[in-house]
Amino acid sequence: MAVIIDNDVIHEVFGDRPSFIIFRDWLFGKNYAKLAYGGTLKTQILKHRKYLKALKELERAGKILDVPRADIRSEKKGFECNSDDQDTIAIIRLKGIRLVSTKDKDLKKDLRRNRLTVPERRRCKRPSCKADCRVKIYNEINGHELLSRYGRCEYI
Repeated sequence: MAVIIDNDVIHEVFGDRPSFIIFRDWLFGKNYAKLAYGGTLKTQILKHRKYLKALKELERAGKILDVPRADIRSEKKGFECNSDDQDTIAIIRLKGIRLVSTKDKDLKKDLRRNRLTVPERRRCKRPSCKADCRVKIYNEINGHELLSRYGRCEYI
């Protein structure tokens, strides 16, 4: 399962914030977890030089899903969103991402618009989760529940 960590929470996930220890352990663990990024999101994340070592470690473990800029650019033509995170929405649409960690209010509003984030061609093919293919927002309160429910999913 691929996840997106938005630029506004990267310091909490890779820093020493206790509420994100479970998320960090899950991301670095031996499972299907991958960090998806690309385009503007990748540029923003890589500016945090403090966390480059952690990102390199994920890359060596094969846990980075780097989406090419050309794919993002062509996907962005198919929708309009309220937030300034068009690249993030494009990655979600392209790769079927269902878990995003962010504190951006405008992005959260866009993520709640199911037609925006889950195009018809990317509907989940697993019968057990057909009714629940919306994007979930990871935060300190619901994080443990989300990872226990969706963290073992290998579908990307």
